[in-house]
Amino acid sequence: MLKRIFIYDPKRRITAKEALNHPWFTEKFEDDGTEAAKIKVERERQARSEADQARLQVREVEIMQQEQELLKRQEEALRNQHLHQQQHQHQHQQQRHERQGQASTSAGTGNSNGNLSGYENYRVNNGKGTSGVGVRA
Repeated sequence: MLKRIFIYDPKRRITAKEALNHPWFTEKFEDDGTEAAKIKVERERQARSEADQARLQVREVEIMQQEQELLKRQEEALRNQHLHQQQHQHQHQQQRHERQGQASTSAGTGNSNGNLSGYENYRVNNGKGTSGVGVRA
């Protein structure tokens, strides 16, 4: 290969692409202690290191994307939970208002004394008396 590198005529000289495909660059070899072997081993090590770093960066991006997706799902779940709680509270308030409306309506019927509460009115109308409960002023 060295002979072909030093040929003066460019048409006969080895090209850079041909040189890089030469077995000296492409074959695996044992470290024979020469400077060329050390350089080649170092280049291979750097290439592996760069490839490893690239793979790590890709993996980090994948993990970040997965974390973002997880956060989106958690936020959606929290929004749904909050909405469900609000709906439940609204239904509970409606039911309470309905019960209060029914109690005040039933308290008003048959009540000879408008000052009695619904419970007191219930006791009076069912013959149980107020049992010591005073009349409100």
